[in-house]
Amino acid sequence: MSNPLLGRATRVAVLSAFTGIALLLQESALAYRFGVSDTLAAFQVSFLWVSLLWNVLAGGTLLQVLVPTYAWARSHLGAEAAIDTIATLSVWLI
Repeated sequence: MSNPLLGRATRVAVLSAFTGIALLLQESALAYRFGVSDTLAAFQVSFLWVSLLWNVLAGGTLLQVLVPTYAWARSHLGAEAAIDTIATLSVWLI
């Protein structure tokens, strides 16, 4: 199963993950340098990991990738192929 939208969707998801990790590292450095206490800095960093996972996997990024991919696959390849495409992309990303 090869289509250009699947590759683009994968790139969007990977770039979003890299962006989230960069923001996590930035916030970690700020918490380490300017944090009020070690406990508060640890809480902020642990919250940011959960926030990153939510934003990339369950939140907007993955949903924004899967919906256009499904619409394209359904119109060009049919309903069964669309389901297979989304299942493959979901398993690969998650």
